[in-house]
Amino acid sequence: MRKFYLTSLLGVFSIFSALAQLANWPLTSDGNPANVDVNVTAGVFKNGTGLNTLSFGTSGASCSGWTTNASPDTADYYQITIAPNAGYKVKVA
Repeated sequence: MRKFYLTSLLGVFSIFSALAQLANWPLTSDGNPANVDVNVTAGVFKNGTGLNTLSFGTSGASCSGWTTNASPDTADYYQITIAPNAGYKVKVA
């Protein structure tokens, strides 16, 4: 019975460790990432070239200048980057 509990506990632990947060972007004062996992590199939160100045505040990030046309403007976007360091992989699930 103990072996079953230990195996179950290890299985649950491996599931939770596989779903770890790699980084976050608070977006209240700047676009810099925070709490970045040591095995990844996270880039700065930024806006596309079709938008006006990116602002940060208590409600997060914002930009004006979003297109109101029926067709999307491919220059209107927010962007973050995250990449594994050498020898590691990131799986998006």
